[in-house]
Amino acid sequence: MAVVADIQEIIKSTKLKRSKNARSVMNSVTASISGENLANSRGKIKLCKNLGLPARRVAGGQRIRSRILKSESSAWALTQQKTRKDSISEETKKTVYNFWLSDGISHPTGNKSDIKRERLGPNLYTSHMTHVLEKTQTDAYLDFVSKYPEIKIGQRAFEKLRPFFVRPASEKDRNTCCCRYHVEANLVFKACMKFRKSCDRETDSQESDYPVFEKMSDLIHITLCPKVNGFYRKNCLDRKCSLCGVGNFKLSPNESQSSSTVEWQKYEYKLKNRRVKNVRRRLTLIKKKTSVNEMFLNLKKLLETFPAHQHRSNWQSNQLKSLVQNLPVNHCICIHDYSENYRCVEKEEIQSNYFQRTECSIHVTVMHRHAILEYDGVDSTEEFPEIITEHFFVISPDLQHDNDFTKYVQKKVKEYLDSISYTVDHMHEFTDGCSSQYKSRHCLGSLSTAIPDFGYKTFHRNFFETSHAKGPQDAAGGFIKRQADISVLRGNTVIQNAKDLFTFCESSLKKPRSALFKRRVFRYVDSIDRHNSKIFKPIQQNRQIHHVFTSTCNEIIVSDLSCYTCDQCILGNYLNCLNVENTGVKKTIKPREITQTSNEEEVAQDTDILSEDISDLVSINSVVAVKTDDDNFDYYLMKISKGSHVLNSAESDSWGATYPPGFEVFRGHYYDKISDNDPLKYKLLKTKTALVPTKSLLYILADVDASYRITISEDTHLDILSVLDNLD
Repeated sequence: MAVVADIQEIIKSTKLKRSKNARSVMNSVTASISGENLANSRGKIKLCKNLGLPARRVAGGQRIRSRILKSESSAWALTQQKTRKDSISEETKKTVYNFWLSDGISHPTGNKSDIKRERLGPNLYTSHMTHVLEKTQTDAYLDFVSKYPEIKIGQRAFEKLRPFFVRPASEKDRNTCCCRYHVEANLVFKACMKFRKSCDRETDSQESDYPVFEKMSDLIHITLCPKVNGFYRKNCLDRKCSLCGVGNFKLSPNESQSSSTVEWQKYEYKLKNRRVKNVRRRLTLIKKKTSVNEMFLNLKKLLETFPAHQHRSNWQSNQLKSLVQNLPVNHCICIHDYSENYRCVEKEEIQSNYFQRTECSIHVTVMHRHAILEYDGVDSTEEFPEIITEHFFVISPDLQHDNDFTKYVQKKVKEYLDSISYTVDHMHEFTDGCSSQYKSRHCLGSLSTAIPDFGYKTFHRNFFETSHAKGPQDAAGGFIKRQADISVLRGNTVIQNAKDLFTFCESSLKKPRSALFKRRVFRYVDSIDRHNSKIFKPIQQNRQIHHVFTSTCNEIIVSDLSCYTCDQCILGNYLNCLNVENTGVKKTIKPREITQTSNEEEVAQDTDILSEDISDLVSINSVVAVKTDDDNFDYYLMKISKGSHVLNSAESDSWGATYPPGFEVFRGHYYDKISDNDPLKYKLLKTKTALVPTKSLLYILADVDASYRITISEDTHLDILSVLDNLD
């Protein structure tokens, strides 16, 4: 109590003074009494009453304390006190400290969550962003000795002066499953801004005309109209607005006319192992040495599509978060994902078994629902919602990850919800955009029968943006496989097949230690019945669909993006969505099933329905993509010299293809790739005429001029591949 009385006396004598010393004293007192144990509001209010201080003054002391303990000076103070003062001078310590943080020795991880804390005393910590060493400590010491030969210091003393937040590199520093678009855009953006910052601007140009942007978002902002209600308009993101565009990003004379070369990086398709037949291209990060103008033009090309990609990724994630936080009663959320196949290992493995390990499939579902009093021990109501999270696994030796496997998972989820007496009227699924698993024409077609199949009133499937589906479902699958491997290595269990893995999970992993979710549920299936699989006709532009909704049989409603935040969608009136400007207009589609009784000719005709629908749109000098049986190419590009017509007699083209009379064909010339290093650039083969069946038409490249040399965009390439996926 005597200490409290002394503090009260100090506060009483200084809190009303306005001098600089008085303010410093008050800041010191409030910061020293605002420790980490003073987090709750009750303790703070009680302290304020005892000391005669307003709560705002104590909160200010907490901010001062937090700022000091997270500052660079706090981190340096910890290193400063590590060694005796009589052995190493203060100046040498500071030099060593700064050397550990210099370029080429260490660098920040770049992850905002990588914060290292160090204890200074009871309930007192300092923190700093984590740095990763770029070389060994011995190499760092040798570099220091070479740079500062006048400083005499041993390696052990040098290592002791290493800041607490600098650590060696480890496997966890790898960033995996990154988005290709984000990585490439940041690489090109940094290279361009580095050049702009280093180049000498002309005397008559002002810095404001060609600013050096710190972040990619700043550059994106100037190419779009101002945000409306916190979001850019869809028309602007799709680059259809006449008031904004990539043209707002101006290039200086050095950037548009300079003949100098610069090194930068981008992703391109490369052929691997050319001696092997049926080789496929691989997307590889390569170093390029080109003109400055080409690098900046590449950045402008990325700006055409990157803002929309980033908007879709953020929008879909926000919709999921909003739905989980405001989940209505009788609604359920299922986040589906296939984990990488588990490879069974043995504690004592012979050499030949390493190359022929048994694999098994693991499908992960992260489920969010309202609590049930009888099953979860807590009740959930509209006034006091209690959301339960569960991890639902389906383990199987069946390695075919397709729509039939997914439908089996949906069936098991429904059976589980019925078994715990949880009534689901509205099911919301979130998945990635994998075509064969969730987004092909057969997957979308099967959703049209979800209402009679499962008994829901409405069924939704939402797709994350490409490369942005990473979440708890990935960690859940990885945890199961890691625990299985550890148990095998410890000799506690033997896992030789999928059934053994299921038995291990059932006995050891059902009850989690984490408080983030309630339980794990496991199901096992020997094989998936695919005899009654339904086949559907293609659905156009299915790559652009991110939300599928159905409330009636044999009909689905699709839109470019999901919405769970507007007033109408919160109430369940999804057809009256108020965010149409962001999500796009909803379209009604009736998937057409190809019956199993159809003969092969009818099925082939049905799979070419898109070609029949668009063949009339092909005109002379159009560039089109056509199907091919060549294993080295996904498709051929062709310049049309004569539209669809019927042959009066048998005819052969310059490539040796012969067609009988009455056959409907296109006539034209093929394009050939200029280089394997850039597979999107083509040149016309004018000397050889080609005949192509009308039914082989895949895609019309309306934005490409039929010149001698052409370059197609990567989005167009992916759209053509999407059409091919739908025909599988």
